[in-house]
This record gives sequence, structure tokens and C-alpha cells, in this order.
Amino acid sequence: MNKTSRFLIVSVWIMFCNLVHATQPAQITPLAFNSLMTDVASAKQQVIAVGEQGHILYSKNNGLHWAQATVPVDNLLTSISMLNESTAWAVGHDGVVLKTVDGGESWILLYSMFQASGAEFVDPLLDVTFWTEKDGLIVGAFGQLYRTKDGGHNWVDLRTELPNEDELHLNSVMRNADQSIWIASEYGSLFYSLDDGQTWQLKTLPSDGTFFSLSYDAASREIIAAGITGNCFSVSRDTFKAKQVPLRSTQSIYGVDIWDGKLHLVGSNGTWQAGQEIKIDYNRVNRHAITQTQSGDFIIATAQGVQAFSATSQAIKLVYKIEENK
Repeated sequence: MNKTSRFLIVSVWIMFCNLVHATQPAQITPLAFNSLMTDVASAKQQVIAVGEQGHILYSKNNGLHWAQATVPVDNLLTSISMLNESTAWAVGHDGVVLKTVDGGESWILLYSMFQASGAEFVDPLLDVTFWTEKDGLIVGAFGQLYRTKDGGHNWVDLRTELPNEDELHLNSVMRNADQSIWIASEYGSLFYSLDDGQTWQLKTLPSDGTFFSLSYDAASREIIAAGITGNCFSVSRDTFKAKQVPLRSTQSIYGVDIWDGKLHLVGSNGTWQAGQEIKIDYNRVNRHAITQTQSGDFIIATAQGVQAFSATSQAIKLVYKIEENK
């Protein structure tokens, strides 16, 4: 994905996070299907979207039919990482780490940075990625970086390992098959490790803006970083040279990924660029993340629930299973 840091300005999150600490289960409500969704991921036919007030929506048939999950917290959730069609993790405000083993239908509170620290306030977690049942990374506001080697039950604080003296917000994290790790940050900053996190370096791109999302183009061996006001750059994995990727919009980009050699970017004011084609939501609903299902359809997390489109960009009407007393 995981992925999300790809959809709101961190200062707004922090202000919201200050409002409430009491954790209670997310409310099962039909309103969840039209609520803010911040991230979405898929594996085989399973699709999961996470968002505000602990709302998690899941589909077992490539995004056609949706139901609301049972979630033990009502925090704003910011990111999801799916390992396979059964297992996924989600993170959010108050440092919550959730896990599902049934494809998103039910979740457990695996860890809470807030509870573990005993502090009056903890900064929000913004992105999560897992690449095995045991190995994962979390990043967050003010330079938070944590790693687990036991599936998320315990986390090691690695923030002092980064060359990040200014405690820049870490918005997105990605680990590639070559064991390189990349983190998108502010002021044109990318932090990266080529040895699975043992040592870290800083790559400053020719931009003073914030990057919200990362992806990897295996064909060209390039890391793609996208963010505020349409800033998008590629970095060669071989030469580490950076170049700007010209976009057809100056809207902020919150989510980026690559399918079939085509770059997909979603962002503010209904932006969706697929290759060189612009697909605007004329209701101007912010789009935060995008995934492609096993069937080839696209699912987008938006400020008003999820959207679904066929591979030919035709809108798909979604069906919701509403269970008021679940």
C-alpha cells in the first residue's frame, strides 16, 4: 500500500487528534459507506478501505459488494497494508495498530503507541507496510519510524537512525524486493536505506514541497514520489539521478501506483491521472488512494466513501450490506 499522509495536511490531523483520546469501538452505521476513506488496498478478490472514526469497509468480490467491519477503535485510520487476501494491518491516530486475519471483516487492536507510552498525546501514524507475517514498518508525524519483527506485537523506535534532525513528517514508506526502503517526507526529502534499514541516507529532490506517496516502477527501476501541487519525481535505482515527471494537473497528489506500465495518480479536487489521460470527478471529491483488483477494476478511496471503475473507466454501481446491529 499501504499506503495514505497521502490525503491531508499533517497539521490538520494533529489538531483533530487533540480533540479526543477516549477509545471505543467504531459505530456500525450506514453513514460509514459515505464517510472519509483515506486508504485502500486489495489482494486477489479481497478489497479493504480504511478511514475516519475507525470505519473500515471490505469487499470479497473485487469491490462490487461492500460491508462494514467490526473495529475496536473509533480513531481516524490513515493507512492499510495487505499481505494477502486474509491478513492486513492498519494504523492511525493515537498510534493504533490494528490487524485482521479474515480479510477485513473483523479487527483486533494489536498495539497502541498511546497506551504503551502512557503519554497524554502521541503523534499520528501515517503509513504502514508489511512484507512478511512478522516484518513491518510504520512511519508518522515528526519523524516517527518504527519496526516490528514479530508481526506488530512489539515495535522498535528507529527515529534516531534517520538523518532527520528537523523531525520532518514521514508520510509514506515502501520496501522493495531488493531490500531497499524508501520514505517520502517534506521539503523535497526522501530517506532511503539500501541494506534493509541498517543505514540510512537522505536524497533531496529539486522541490521544496511535501511528498505524500511512493511507488516503484520495476520496468524502469525508478522510485516515483508524488505530492503537493502536482509535484512528481522519479529517482533511478541505478544512478540515483532524479527527474521531474510532468503531470497534466497541478492538484496535490495523495496516491500513486503503477499497473501494466501505466502511472496512476489520484489527488485533490477529484484528480485521477492514468498515464496521460485525466479522469476528473466533476463533484471535485478528493481522491486519496487507488488500487487495482484481480478483475482489473479500479477502487478509489475518497472523501465520500469508495468509488469503483472498470478497466475501461466506466463507473461501477456499488452494493452495500448494511447491518445496524452487527
